[in-house]
Amino acid sequence: MNYHLLNSIAPEEIARHAGRVDTCILSTAVAIDVLDYYGIDAVPVVTEVVVANRAWAERFESEGFFEEEDESWWERTGAHTVGLGFPVDANQPRPRSHSRIHYGPGMAKAIEADQTLARLVDQMIRAIPADPGWPGHLVAYGDGKLIDLSIGQASRPSKGILLAPIVCSCPGKFLHEDGSTLELGLPNGALLLYQARPSDRSYRHSVYWTRRERHALVGRVIRRMNEQGRGAA
Repeated sequence: MNYHLLNSIAPEEIARHAGRVDTCILSTAVAIDVLDYYGIDAVPVVTEVVVANRAWAERFESEGFFEEEDESWWERTGAHTVGLGFPVDANQPRPRSHSRIHYGPGMAKAIEADQTLARLVDQMIRAIPADPGWPGHLVAYGDGKLIDLSIGQASRPSKGILLAPIVCSCPGKFLHEDGSTLELGLPNGALLLYQARPSDRSYRHSVYWTRRERHALVGRVIRRMNEQGRGAA
């Protein structure tokens, strides 16, 4: 399975098809269908994602969890965070299981205490305005990997956050345990923290999940992957 081709071709075709880039449900459905074509079983997993730029991650690396309510610190340092998939209810209890994966240089130190992780996520939730859309960020899990074709929607180039589709190793419990987390440090210094909600099946009500019209989209992705794969052989 050529994940590089999947990452480069699928988001382009999805954006052309949907006219938007923040389509995590459609992106995950396409990823699962494409993997199935190549004989790889994959399933959807609902997550919440916190993305932080280098300025925030460097302080976290040196201090661990911190609460910073001084707006001038954010302005002075350029620190910035983005959240995807958080429920509107900021007081919803958070599970506290934690797993870690190191992904490239510039990795912020791993969160060592489950209680600390919960405080970090809760702080981020309070800082994120309520989103009237679907409260989740859907990714695919298969072949021992997390596949997120739509994480680019969290990019904030002016804040030093520039994200490409992600395929990375992921522990199996991410698929089975609510609250399992995956921390990724990227070469540009950005820090991503995924928290799984595998018991959440609400994505099934989305038209992006139920519409069969995506089959033509999946066909285009597979056709281009096969053509480029043959060309590179």
